[in-house]
Amino acid sequence: RRAFDGLVDDVRGVISPVIDEASRGGFNAANAHYSNLRDALGYPRRHVAASETLLKVGLDAVMAVVLFQRASAIAMLAQGRADMATLIGTDQRPGILNPTPVLQAASEQIVGVGQASMIQGLIDLKVNPNAVLLQAVAAIDERTTPCCLAVHGQAVPINGGLFHLTAEPK
Repeated sequence: RRAFDGLVDDVRGVISPVIDEASRGGFNAANAHYSNLRDALGYPRRHVAASETLLKVGLDAVMAVVLFQRASAIAMLAQGRADMATLIGTDQRPGILNPTPVLQAASEQIVGVGQASMIQGLIDLKVNPNAVLLQAVAAIDERTTPCCLAVHGQAVPINGGLFHLTAEPK
């Protein structure tokens, strides 16, 4: 059990500063956008800081995946049904302690916290989020579809605008 607790603490120690940096990056982007708008439109000087709530929610979402894996592994051990292959996996299948779901959750939270921080920062700065746009940029390679090319270059409001798909995705 102590080994699992150490694993949980290690994951928390690695993920927490990354999510913190994503949040700060989002707020820095909001401040940069505000600074540009301030200069162009004569807005008053303001600055916002990262939200502890966003950091906590992002970290909690990732840790929920880790704690689920921990509880599953402990339950299997308590039932006497766990061996190393069940716990850590083999070449053919993943084990209970699998980094892929943790990394997926971390990636989602890093992006989500960064975007939410930017939007919250713009709202805190009293900037209309519709004034800030996201622009679609298609990666051009052999997998690029007509749908990607049709969306390329479109700009929508950052607070929930949708890109207009003008072709059928493959």
